[in-house]
Amino acid sequence: MEYLLDGIVHYNNDLRTLTNNKQTVELSLATSRLLNALIDANNRQISRTELLEKVWEEHGLVASDNNLNRNISLLRKAFLEFALEDKIETIPKQGFVLHCKCTPVNPISSHPREKLKKIYSSNKNFYISTITLTFLILATLGTFYLNHANNSNMHKYKSVGLCEVFSDINVIKQENIDSFFNTTLGQKIALQCTKKTT
Repeated sequence: MEYLLDGIVHYNNDLRTLTNNKQTVELSLATSRLLNALIDANNRQISRTELLEKVWEEHGLVASDNNLNRNISLLRKAFLEFALEDKIETIPKQGFVLHCKCTPVNPISSHPREKLKKIYSSNKNFYISTITLTFLILATLGTFYLNHANNSNMHKYKSVGLCEVFSDINVIKQENIDSFFNTTLGQKIALQCTKKTT
């Protein structure tokens, strides 16, 4: 979910970011959960016990007043970055009230950098799979090429004039090469190799 706080700060719940046109502040997971709980109870008191349950206990974490106080402080500090001071009221020994206009916004209107983060995070498994598959294909092709290159038995058999004759001993027997150069075609080729190029 995404919200516009007091018409000036964009809060993205998924990315845990507070953003305006000039800066972005990323919240910790606990601080983001705390802000979500305060937004849900906006302009009404939410007890310390309820916050401890929603932010920590429901997620299998140990809740404490110190954690709550520290994250309230972190949230207030983040709000100060955007001139949203005095938005969180402390009700001594009872709880807190968020005094802020929280308007749900369409994700399409979010900051371009946040859109890219969201696309990347939603397709993270696709990217990892693509990279892994590409690596495997390249490794397979590389192994095939190296094996093929190592299995090649091409070597220089002899020189005929200015030409060099190469053969693969796995394919052609050397006596067949000599027989070829005794044929009419072989003699023509040999004659061409003995002529100087101009």
